[in-house]
Amino acid sequence: MRSVFGNGRLSTVVVALAVLSGCSVSGLQSVKVEDRSLQANNKISPTVGAQQSTAQVTAPKVRPKFKASNASGENLNTEANVQTKAPEVSVSAQNPATIALLNTANYQVNSGSLRAAQASLERALRISPKDPEVYQSLGEVHRQLAEFSQAEQMVLKGITVAAGQSVKLRRLWSALAKIRSQAGDAVGANKAFQKSQSY
Repeated sequence: MRSVFGNGRLSTVVVALAVLSGCSVSGLQSVKVEDRSLQANNKISPTVGAQQSTAQVTAPKVRPKFKASNASGENLNTEANVQTKAPEVSVSAQNPATIALLNTANYQVNSGSLRAAQASLERALRISPKDPEVYQSLGEVHRQLAEFSQAEQMVLKGITVAAGQSVKLRRLWSALAKIRSQAGDAVGANKAFQKSQSY
């Protein structure tokens, strides 16, 4: 059995290992490097060349590409799938005056001044007529005052202005379910609750 180290095979093994590991090799004498390149007809044609005494072999930098797919064959690692989903609708920042009035109304509700809270929220509604949170808060005040018809109207208006805002729509439909339940409309309350679960 012939040794691997005989007839210059050690040099070939060292160069092959260096190429595979991406290192550079120099100082080897008469190193034979075999280049196998793919032709158009997928046949491999070897070409052998002799290196000089200061041969330098480097491995090319190749970035592997991986393709992942699910059972249906849909590509899972496209740029669109890697990026996070953008919000459905861009929501503008709340008006500072509206925020202050919402905070005031919340304090007034907690202290039992429901009519004062209603007045604060109606002012907020004049400032920000497209803010769903104002409609929800005003609907809640009407519910606590047992004014179920006005409460439902406020929440339904809030649902209209919150189109495309999933989180706010979920809260508004939940509020509507609570209003209808307290008003004795069990069927309507169930429908509103089911709708809230779809967001």
